[in-house]
Amino acid sequence: MYDNVFWWAFFALLFTAASVLLSAIFFPVFPSSTTLRVRNREGPEPAAGGPTPRGTDPGVDPQGNLKISIPIFSKDYASSKRCLKELAFMAECRRAREQLVMPVFYDVTPNEVRHQAGTYKRSFSQHARKYDPLVVQQWRDALVEIGALKGWELKNIANGHQGELVKLVVVRVLKELKKAYLVVPDSIVGIDDHVESITRLLEVDASDVRIVGIHGVAGVGKTTIAKVVYNQLLDHFDSCSFLKDIRETALQHKGLEYLQSLLISKILSCE
Repeated sequence: MYDNVFWWAFFALLFTAASVLLSAIFFPVFPSSTTLRVRNREGPEPAAGGPTPRGTDPGVDPQGNLKISIPIFSKDYASSKRCLKELAFMAECRRAREQLVMPVFYDVTPNEVRHQAGTYKRSFSQHARKYDPLVVQQWRDALVEIGALKGWELKNIANGHQGELVKLVVVRVLKELKKAYLVVPDSIVGIDDHVESITRLLEVDASDVRIVGIHGVAGVGKTTIAKVVYNQLLDHFDSCSFLKDIRETALQHKGLEYLQSLLISKILSCE
């Protein structure tokens, strides 16, 4: 499979960096599945092939609480039923929950993955004889979808230097995990038009600074709308901050000074 030095260096560096910079990340690692999965949980903790709840597939999170998935494509990836099931689950989470998927093309090209060429073609010839056609088509669709995503191709990185690939992946993962998405109720309705209007007014690709005010009586959902807009635009910026309860805080002694300090602190912590 993969070079053992690369494999363990990859996970060791990711765990170490996360332990230093992040305090609320959980890394379930399934070495047999060649997949790194990242989700929020208490403390960084590797889990290598631990027990799986009855009725679920090993390596598949039935709750879909993952934040980042990193499929590592190798020549024998498509020969593994488990890998393909996980990949189909990643594609489903990406579509339904906008989960971030960052593929690594270890010793295959994106074209081989997307078009199931080479060893992938041979593997799917076997799968077609053994498994349900609809399931096999789901696996093919997942390879097409995920294989088309922007990721890392080892042969194009520092002349195939595995250490450089590890560094690039670690830096990107930590950058993504440091982005704090705001929690909003799942049951909110009737705000889509407002969110779209505000997003259009902000025009994030414009070169100037935009300020948009949201006004209304208490309880109509102003803060919720602001949170949804924040979450949608978060990925467009290197640094970001959401300050809540500004009116109440500003009325306190040195409240404005506190808010200014908090804003600067949050912005700098994202860099």
